[in-house]
Amino acid sequence: MMSVAPGYYAVAGPGQAVRHYRIDQDGSIHLVMGRKRDFWRINPVRSPTAQADVLRAIGRDPAAAQALYAQSARACGVCGRTLVDERSLSAGVCQQHRSRLLERL
Repeated sequence: MMSVAPGYYAVAGPGQAVRHYRIDQDGSIHLVMGRKRDFWRINPVRSPTAQADVLRAIGRDPAAAQALYAQSARACGVCGRTLVDERSLSAGVCQQHRSRLLERL
C-alpha cells in the first residue's frame, strides 16, 4: 500500500463534492465530516479498497491535496487548526507549521 505523510488532505472526485481525510501517524485513514460547533466528526475508513483509493488519490499530488484541504476546510493541512489569516490560507498551514517549514529550508 502507498505511504502518505500524516496530516489532513482533501480529494475531489469527478462530479463529487470535496472529501476531507486525516492520515494518522500509524497510517490509519479517517473521513473528516462537517463541523458541529468546534468539533469535527471523524469516521475511520475501514475498507482496504477504500483506503487504497484514498491513498492513491492523495499520492498523485500530496501537496495539492493538502492545499485543497486548507482552502476548503480553512484549516491547517498538518494539524487541522483553523486558519485565520490570508497568509496561512495561501500557505495551507498555520503560522506555527509555516515557521517550522521555513526553519528547515
